[in-house]
Amino acid sequence: MKNGKTRIGIMGFGEIGRQIYHLAAESDDIEVAAISDLGKPEILHYLLDSASIQSPAVELDGNYLRNPKFHTRMMQTDRPQETP
Repeated sequence: MKNGKTRIGIMGFGEIGRQIYHLAAESDDIEVAAISDLGKPEILHYLLDSASIQSPAVELDGNYLRNPKFHTRMMQTDRPQETP
């Protein structure tokens, strides 16, 4: 735990993964440390940004999603064993 937060990783950034990210961005005790998905970060950021949920602004910075509470590393993999 870092700063008293529970750090999680998301395997797959489909609708459910994006919902979990939004919930974590609104929470004070959960941080998304990494996301693993085959999609390109630019496309995944667009899908996250275009959701109809009101949530803190999320910016794409290279392979990182950044919001006011935490930053999340994005990895283009489809196998859990490839995720560090």
